[in-house]
Amino acid sequence: MKLPMPVIRKLTSEISALIAAGEVIERPASVVKELVENSLDAGADRIYISTSGGGIDSIVVSDNGKGINPEEVEVAFERHSTSKIYTQSDLDHIDTLGFRGEALYSISSVSRVELATRPRGELKGVRVGLNNHALISKSIAGIDYGTTISVSELFSQFPARKKFFKSESAEGNRIHTLIQKFAICNPRIAFELNQDSSRPFRTSGSGILRDVMAAILGISEASKMIEIPEDYDQDWQGPVVSGIIGAPDQKRSNRSRIFLCVNGRLVQSRTLSFAVEQAYKGFSSDNKFPIGAITLQVPLDEVDVNVHPAKTEVRFKNESQVFSVVQGGIRSTLLMQSPVQPIINYTRKDSKFTEGIEPSAFWPTALSTDGFQAVETLSSNTFAEQNSISPYQEVLPLLRVLGQVSDTYIVCEGPDGIYMIDQHAAHERIIFEKIVADAKGRTIETQMLLEPIDLELDSNQEILVEENKDIFNAFGMTPEPFGPNSYLIRNVPKLLAEADPRDSFHKMLSALSEQIEFKSWEDKAAYSLACHAAIRAGKKMSYREMSLLVKQLESCLQPNNCPHGRPTMINMNKNHLEREFSRI
Repeated sequence: MKLPMPVIRKLTSEISALIAAGEVIERPASVVKELVENSLDAGADRIYISTSGGGIDSIVVSDNGKGINPEEVEVAFERHSTSKIYTQSDLDHIDTLGFRGEALYSISSVSRVELATRPRGELKGVRVGLNNHALISKSIAGIDYGTTISVSELFSQFPARKKFFKSESAEGNRIHTLIQKFAICNPRIAFELNQDSSRPFRTSGSGILRDVMAAILGISEASKMIEIPEDYDQDWQGPVVSGIIGAPDQKRSNRSRIFLCVNGRLVQSRTLSFAVEQAYKGFSSDNKFPIGAITLQVPLDEVDVNVHPAKTEVRFKNESQVFSVVQGGIRSTLLMQSPVQPIINYTRKDSKFTEGIEPSAFWPTALSTDGFQAVETLSSNTFAEQNSISPYQEVLPLLRVLGQVSDTYIVCEGPDGIYMIDQHAAHERIIFEKIVADAKGRTIETQMLLEPIDLELDSNQEILVEENKDIFNAFGMTPEPFGPNSYLIRNVPKLLAEADPRDSFHKMLSALSEQIEFKSWEDKAAYSLACHAAIRAGKKMSYREMSLLVKQLESCLQPNNCPHGRPTMINMNKNHLEREFSRI
């Protein structure tokens, strides 16, 4: 049967508008991105963002920028309408965030929009309303200088698009992360983000990048970070790198805390990401990723931002030069301000320092000695056997325990001098890997409480529980509804049997609230429990307890760092000892 030939038709303006809008507006965060970029291009130094329902219900972006001339307001919503470029040559040196002239057109095609604007020098402003690109109202308005745009009913006429949205909390998190990135690229701009009942995100606009990182990571983390000094050379015409980076022990399990800006623009670049990661090679032995905010100034004709409608992808004219500048700038900063810690990577072998340690029942919490034997006779079902040496395993030397310092650090003798182990960090690593192994085998033990405990959870905590159902179900501790905002817990993981269940639950929620991506829910569960269940600094340990902890650490895949990236041990080698005692 011969199929009929398809008829070539010109698309209607409505269909064309939807296709164009779909390239620019994917979700609520896309709307926020386009509107904030317009505010920045308008010269605003204060930008306020408010969302409801993760941006699905409503989005408001308000600024104190230049505003829009009343006679140009309607034109601003037409396709390919912009004040940022005029000629073809302008595309070769774009110095604004927006330039395509499609943002307002696309947004108004798939939502209800209200715009209020007043340019400086004008006595009155103007207010217009559009619904799916149709003008429904226009009036004179007595408003302050700047522009406010309200967006609602996003994709209400196109439910097929809305089904691809994630939960309100997930969409809200996307917006939160986006504004953080904008703040990093624009530290001189004061941002404020309010999302329903969530805690507002604010920056001061001080121009100090460390202040922005403090708002994102917390004061403690930001204070440890290292600034990259800008290298001003009048004769240099190439890229210049600056910013702030984490110390070698400030690591994450993914790249979510590597922020990249090129000429003030949020970007995604494999070249830049790889350069950052390569700069840290040799400074730590774990497989985690560094943190930092990298800002790159590149001559406008050396970078192409007209690659994708989202304007986040860039291409560099000289990729190798950009890579070299970024890697070199970061690495030289690390070498100057953060000395490299010794990396322990010995081959396991018999040693005169080794002592066989029999299993015992003394372990106070968390990891019991069940299933652990001397290294030579490990049974096939032990945790240590599951973590047997592989090409990806970091190997420790066999150590002889000497004692304990400040009830916090275990002192050992090894093949190359003295080793000091942080008992809390080491135990965190042990617990983390055990939970991952148990969770994958669905063998996490739970314990029923003699009496259920009652909890009061706010809306944000309820969202966390909902998003992490797999973890709480595996532990048998999913809160049961028990009246308004009230819940019951009947079981806890055996690891937390001796801890306060209520306190444990809230600390798990706190750990789960960190904006960290994980390979699996098993890793997420392990991360949330490890710190709380680990033996504390300040706890006096017996010789056998210390010996067992060291033996368990030797069986870990990544024994050199805790799950948060902190080192578990340091080494004072023989040469250092001999120098300190003037023997050499």
